[in-house]
Amino acid sequence: MPKLLQIISGGGNSYGYRMVMPDGGDLKKLLSTQKGDRVPLWPFLVAFYAGSSCRFANGVVTADQLYSDLGMTTSDAGALFDTAIQKEENWKIVQMTEPYLLACLRRRLFEQGFSITFADLINYYLSLKPRGFVILSGISGTGKSQLPRLFAGAILQRSDPPLANFQPVPVRPGWNDVADLMGYYNSIHGGFEPGPALEAFKKASDAKDTHGTTPVFLLLDELNLSRVEHYFADFLSVMESRHENDGVWITDPLRIAAGRTGTLNFVGQSANAQPFVDSVDADLPIPENLFVVGTVNIDESTQGISNKVLDRANTIELENVDFSPPEPPEPDDYQHADLHVLAHHLVDRRYRAYEQAVAAHQAELATVTQHLTELNEVLKGWRLHFGIRIRNEVCTYMAYAYDFCEQAKAIQLDLEGFDDSTAFDRQVLQKILPRISGTREELQLGPRGNLFEQLTALLNAWGAQESVSKLDNMKVQEFANFWEA
Repeated sequence: MPKLLQIISGGGNSYGYRMVMPDGGDLKKLLSTQKGDRVPLWPFLVAFYAGSSCRFANGVVTADQLYSDLGMTTSDAGALFDTAIQKEENWKIVQMTEPYLLACLRRRLFEQGFSITFADLINYYLSLKPRGFVILSGISGTGKSQLPRLFAGAILQRSDPPLANFQPVPVRPGWNDVADLMGYYNSIHGGFEPGPALEAFKKASDAKDTHGTTPVFLLLDELNLSRVEHYFADFLSVMESRHENDGVWITDPLRIAAGRTGTLNFVGQSANAQPFVDSVDADLPIPENLFVVGTVNIDESTQGISNKVLDRANTIELENVDFSPPEPPEPDDYQHADLHVLAHHLVDRRYRAYEQAVAAHQAELATVTQHLTELNEVLKGWRLHFGIRIRNEVCTYMAYAYDFCEQAKAIQLDLEGFDDSTAFDRQVLQKILPRISGTREELQLGPRGNLFEQLTALLNAWGAQESVSKLDNMKVQEFANFWEA
């Protein structure tokens, strides 16, 4: 909480000072005007909490929190603050919030011919935050490859290729190690042959604008045409090493040329090669602004995806297909929104570690953890239970969701059905159910009872209807498989 200096008389002409908590009376003195005008609330909130531990611990500071901190009633505050969203000074701040900017991005996608529900877009955006690794599945033609491309362009407020923050890489059959993605050292020609994903690292390194660092998206199209846990194994391992160093989140280096260290000149380049133009370091950490999105299809030409991969990704099914003409989503004045600010929100994410999420939302995440524990107790009977990593990722996603929904409520923005309950439902669907597979006899007819009935009972009690619907589809299969249900 911000504090005020109070003068303390020390006797005679000596004075001292102490820090005191302000109250409503203090604010009335500070903010009173001769005209009796009320002060716009939102600029005051930003200024009052700027730099305070409260702002950085909780992420979102609302009017209710301000009133509580100052011991003011809503009626007292109403006499002091102008809370109208439409007031120009308030509206300028509202236009910089994540929910409003994401609504504008959705409208921009619509104007480019891509229609998506607000709940699906919010979920995609929030799913990028915990680890920066998302897998998109679904039937052909639902926009799995289009969404990451258009999203990247919208954040830059551009649509014309090539995009400086987007690198598509079509995965090929037969890939089996990091060299297929990043490149390899050519001993015959005495230089490094760069791979298709190396360009994404270059773009992430160069991605700066007036607002700070811009997110860069690496699209692995048809991710499972080869065994993901083989060619992507080094990435998966290095992802686990993420840690904070002097306020910056970094990973251990990804070694892109076995047995080589230092600077690697590209094939045919001179000794004075320029980094990321003609040469590259043999050890590359994953940039904090690099986001990996993979698309998957499930057919006879593709490979299965192991739990090693699923544990580290948010797996999103794009299944909503509506052939009726869509209505243009709000807001109409989307063109005035500065979506570069949304890019900053995405990169500068506040919960890089599970402990940070819990510190901000201890009570809510205690409930989430209890739900996860109950699910795990059921799954344990079939040895399908999950580990600490999934607990951490789900709680981190939920912390972002709580902030997002709270801010949307504060600015009076309709999220069209997305709320805290929906967020948890999506996490069960994306982090836990993809790991379930087995025969009907194993999962429903064995001595431990019916797995699907036990899970459904829990999920119904929590209102997780999308997950229940998925389980209903899986339980009628002879061999239960998330991807084909």
